[in-house]
Amino acid sequence: MWKIGSPVFVLMFFALTFTPGAYALSMGFSDQDYLGGASWGTMTIEALDSDTLVVRYDAAPDSVIPAGSQMRGFGFDFDVLPSTVGNPGNDNFIGDRDDLDWIALNNLNAIPNPANGDEFSPGITKNDYTFGVTEGNANNFSGSGILPGEFDLFYLDFAGVDLEAIDLEDFVNSAGIRLQSLPDDINGGSLFLAGNGNDLGTTPTPEPGTLFLLGTGLIGVAAFRRRVKG
Repeated sequence: MWKIGSPVFVLMFFALTFTPGAYALSMGFSDQDYLGGASWGTMTIEALDSDTLVVRYDAAPDSVIPAGSQMRGFGFDFDVLPSTVGNPGNDNFIGDRDDLDWIALNNLNAIPNPANGDEFSPGITKNDYTFGVTEGNANNFSGSGILPGEFDLFYLDFAGVDLEAIDLEDFVNSAGIRLQSLPDDINGGSLFLAGNGNDLGTTPTPEPGTLFLLGTGLIGVAAFRRRVKG
């Protein structure tokens, strides 16, 4: 029988705590041409459960990007296409935009070529995006959007995919954002930017069960050390 203070238990703690599913994927949307390398915002993607991803976009403040600009849609390329797009219930997240209704973009022709495509080698084009999400209009990018300094979230459901057991950096091949209501001197007032690979990364996001394992494992380490000293 394994006891809390045994070396076997400590090894089990490390094996259970550091799992592939306990990570969030983050990427920025830097813009050398119009922002001098600063980012319009940050996208974070993580597994909400075994078949649902939650996508959060945080727009940069209006001290960095033009006041009044709006982020109105997304383009993605996943290994498997989502089955549905969902929105969190009102008041589920403090400070997000409950009035925004994210839905699937049926007309992928509405996705333009990324304006920062020349920053990638090989280049990224509109044809690299296989799934779109927009606010309130399945045929185009229109309606309201995420303003400077704001954030919002939506869910992507993938039937039959165990998202907690995969590497998100491999599963999400690319992501882009549609920016509108910009000053006319910024690409005629509209931009589609691809996520900057230099800003791509994963960060640990422990779940409650993982935190319990962490605490229990540390207790086991302490008990084992006390017994060895005694």
